[in-house]
This record gives sequence, structure tokens and C-alpha cells, in this order.
Amino acid sequence: MLWGKPVNNVSRIIIKSSSTSGSFTLTTAADVAQNDKGTGFSYRLPIIGQLFKQYYGVAFNYVDYTIVWACENRENGQ
Repeated sequence: MLWGKPVNNVSRIIIKSSSTSGSFTLTTAADVAQNDKGTGFSYRLPIIGQLFKQYYGVAFNYVDYTIVWACENRENGQ
């Protein structure tokens, strides 16, 4: 993952994932910004388009790790 320095309070991240077979690599980009509810990620996905996810920071070590929590309403009470 590459996490760029913020410009106008928005960081760009680029995530590269390889398939378990190693036959292809997927690259995903997102813009990340702080808001009043935590940290928001706006992903740009090839087929779906723009997708927004809200994350809440639990623990940070800006060099080695970040632990985040996310909740998603699945419309079944879970």
C-alpha cells in the first residue's frame, strides 16, 4: 500500500493485491479524508464506480500499523 501525503486534507492511497495463483494483480485507489465521524475512504472501482466507506481509528502507529473498525448495515439487523 502506498499512502500519499495529504493535499488539501485528502490523502491518496494505492493498494496492490495479487491473486493467490499469482496470475493477476489488482490495483485499487482511494481518496482518504478525516470527517466528523472518523476517516472516510472513497474508493474508485472499475465496475462498481465510486464507493464510500467510513472507518473509525482504534490504534495508530503511523510507521508500522493502523487498526480501524468499520460497521456496515446489512439490513438484517446485523
